[in-house]
Amino acid sequence: MKKIQLLSIFMLFVTCSFSQIYSVGNDDGFAFNCVGSVDNEVPLPIELVFFDAKCNNGKVNINWTTATETNNNYFTIEKAEWNNGIMEKWNVVGTVNGAGNSNKILYYQFIDNELPTATAAFYYRLKQTDFDGKFEYFDIVAVDCNNNDFSNINIYPNPNNGNFIIEGAEVNANLIILNLLGKQIINQKISSIKTEIDLSNSSNGIYFIQISSEKESIIRKISINQ
Repeated sequence: MKKIQLLSIFMLFVTCSFSQIYSVGNDDGFAFNCVGSVDNEVPLPIELVFFDAKCNNGKVNINWTTATETNNNYFTIEKAEWNNGIMEKWNVVGTVNGAGNSNKILYYQFIDNELPTATAAFYYRLKQTDFDGKFEYFDIVAVDCNNNDFSNINIYPNPNNGNFIIEGAEVNANLIILNLLGKQIINQKISSIKTEIDLSNSSNGIYFIQISSEKESIIRKISINQ
């Protein structure tokens, strides 16, 4: 009997591990627990349509939209900043109540008024928490509050197949490339006016490029589509 019970538990674990459809994370957003499978679907807590953040007169307006919500208690807005080329830990900047259950388009907004003057580069992410305590994180968005519309830095082609060129950046400027989870893909110094980057071994998707020097600090978004 014990062998049969152990075998059943193992088979359940295998099914959940290889066919999971919904997961929740711990506080760092990178550890997950499976709670459903393809044959035993668990409804997603929310269907996120849009999430973005924009600078506006010394503040950051954070907006998101949901199409559906199930058992949604509240949202948490978290922010990470850059200090000497290193992303600091994620900090909570605010919470917004969810709708519980909804089948219509809902619009949310949060304004971050606490912007330090030492840096202009921020990353935000959205955390959603159910009434039963389960939660999930969504992809991060980048914000650059510097007025860099006239920056000489050019990144092309974009979209690309993983190979692209950064041109016009100051020599010895710090170059950091992140994926949507905030993981560093590249951290190096710019060595020439024209720098060739090879991310052909990376997955398709959106990546953030941050270039910082004493002269300027910018964030650019690129898309890899191989």
